[in-house]
Amino acid sequence: MARTIFTPAELEYLSSQRLGRIATVNAQGNPRVVPTGFAVNENRGTIELGGRDVARTRRAEDIRQNPEVALVIDDIDDPVHWHVRGVSIRGVAALHPAGEQNSLPAPMSQRAWMEITPSSIRSWGLAEEAGENGVPS
Repeated sequence: MARTIFTPAELEYLSSQRLGRIATVNAQGNPRVVPTGFAVNENRGTIELGGRDVARTRRAEDIRQNPEVALVIDDIDDPVHWHVRGVSIRGVAALHPAGEQNSLPAPMSQRAWMEITPSSIRSWGLAEEAGENGVPS
């Protein structure tokens, strides 16, 4: 069964990062991956994405037709020893209008935004937590 709740190590890591990559699929079935800013809404257990005029982006168009998405936040903590770490989230995305409350920093918090509800969370290279971490497949 897929894990859908963030661990403390994942929350700590995600709060230290600013940029991730979201993958969507367009109406023709072609994948699209773009960088995006994000924030974790710990109360809801979701990821919030913002940006300039996000409701009019191609990824918003993709989500309107197919809300299944993937988001990866990762980095190289120690390039000498190739210590990589990250979190991979699969889930369902929803679009929200400007003015709806969110956890995004200003000025993104005042604009339309997206929210991902996780259906699967995997992480790697973070503090060991009883086998919760593993390289994503």
